[in-house]
Amino acid sequence: MGPPLEPSPLWPHVRLADTDRLESFSDGVFAITITLSVFEIVRPEHEPGHLLEKLLAQWPNYVAFLASFFYIGVIWLNHRAVFARVHYCDRSLHLANLFSLLASALIPFPTAVLSTALQHQSWSLVFWPVYHRRAIKEGEAINVGPLLVPELVRKP
Repeated sequence: MGPPLEPSPLWPHVRLADTDRLESFSDGVFAITITLSVFEIVRPEHEPGHLLEKLLAQWPNYVAFLASFFYIGVIWLNHRAVFARVHYCDRSLHLANLFSLLASALIPFPTAVLSTALQHQSWSLVFWPVYHRRAIKEGEAINVGPLLVPELVRKP
């Protein structure tokens, strides 16, 4: 058990909290997001002897899923690295985390757009990297936020 929790300097009427619940909630959001990403891969209707052909025709779905899976995985690893250093959270860190999770939870949508674009060789291929650049910006709030409030960072 750590030292007694002090009021947050940014929200004086709110006491600092441990990060356990925030981390558990975030892990759940990342797990659900990865699960939703796989829904673009469907069992194809096929006639006997044509299953492999139908499965290979879905290659854009596989590419989009793998890109999404590893992208979400990297976000999750970065999130864990940040919270390995953070011992307490205040309301502003909770809000920054929620916005980061919002950006992450939307990843299955641009993944579906990417899959469709790959199938139709569409101009909307541009949408996926543009969205993910925005999601990275949301994640930067989580990486930088605790550094602005030294009371939140774990002492070595």
